[in-house]
Amino acid sequence: MRPKRYQQTISVESVAIGGAAFVAVLFLWLSSRRLQQMDVP
Repeated sequence: MRPKRYQQTISVESVAIGGAAFVAVLFLWLSSRRLQQMDVP
């Protein structure tokens, strides 16, 4: 079996990748909404 330390690093990396992807999607969504509501002050 793999050591616990290795699993922890993998989980931390996966969480970091997931967080980065979530932030990127959220940023794109907000920018698209801002472009759609450009005429609204």
